[in-house]
Amino acid sequence: MRIVRYYTMKLFLNRSNRTIALLVLTNLVYLAFHVQHDIRFIMRKRDQDANTSLPVLTTTEIPFVDNSTEEAIVIPDIHFPMDIDLEKAVREKLDSGKSIPHRPINSVNYRYLYRPHVCVFNSTEPFNLLILVKSSIRNVFLRNTIRDTWASDLGDNVKIAFMLGYSPLFKDMVAMEAKAYNDIIMQNFIDAYSNNTLKSIMGFYWAVNDCPTAHAILFIDDDHLPHMRNIMSYLHSLSPNQLDDVYSGYRINKGVVCRGRDKWAIPRKVYPHKYWPPYLRGGAYLISNKNALKFSVAFPYVRLLHVDDSYLGLVSLKLHILPQHDVRFMMDRSQIATQKHYFAFFDYKMPRDLRAGWKTITS
Repeated sequence: MRIVRYYTMKLFLNRSNRTIALLVLTNLVYLAFHVQHDIRFIMRKRDQDANTSLPVLTTTEIPFVDNSTEEAIVIPDIHFPMDIDLEKAVREKLDSGKSIPHRPINSVNYRYLYRPHVCVFNSTEPFNLLILVKSSIRNVFLRNTIRDTWASDLGDNVKIAFMLGYSPLFKDMVAMEAKAYNDIIMQNFIDAYSNNTLKSIMGFYWAVNDCPTAHAILFIDDDHLPHMRNIMSYLHSLSPNQLDDVYSGYRINKGVVCRGRDKWAIPRKVYPHKYWPPYLRGGAYLISNKNALKFSVAFPYVRLLHVDDSYLGLVSLKLHILPQHDVRFMMDRSQIATQKHYFAFFDYKMPRDLRAGWKTITS
């Protein structure tokens, strides 16, 4: 394996053979981990069959156009570290530069291994959109399919980047990918489901610090297919003030906290409450740069949880930002041909399925 890696890297150093080297290495990686992927799938299926007590998600559906019929949301009285007036502290920090008079409880001091060059938009459009794709490091084929399909013609006012964690097994592949495409954001935490919150926080920090001229950010998982024409039309319909207030997606009003041993489980001693505050499902959501800045200032003062969408719900609760529910953000891919006004479809785990879905919405 070391010999193969040596000659592959030697080929890559020759600019004319860069594409060939990337294909060789990615195919080797695919073959090496194909069996492992199948084993993991079987084990996950076994665990799901043995423990089917997944979180119960209670939602309030709203009509497609008229949001005024939505039931009133009861904001729960939840105490979670740090139990301070975080909204006031963040507001004073951003408005007047006043220091937050509390010691941070999270130490998130990871360093960037890769990040794109400074984000510059060359556009005369009224707004700029940044798309941050949360991706597993091993999903190189899915990322390439995204680049070839829905991200292939985004326009001058849209930028895209992929958020990854680190893995020594994939470091050579990612090094070539980052050099070839300049769209990888990676810090030196391990790429694992338990670090999804770190991956999201990394995206927030990079957006507000390295891409401050983006007016809004679309966070989306790599197995989701966005309908970019619909999303852009929606953003065009907003006034500047409305755009500043955006934090919208498919909202879970009263999600039951999962206990037990599956990947969503939270120990009672860490979070003793039965329900989560209202939060947006993490597969696809929009947030304004203004709100993203508030989140980035607040992160050090809200104890980390590994379930990222629930954690962001806690942060938004402390910031007094109510997530905006829009049913168009979450729809099963089986209805992609009929729900033509929706924003995102999910469960595209194979490149061929993603290509087929993209052909459906573009036709």
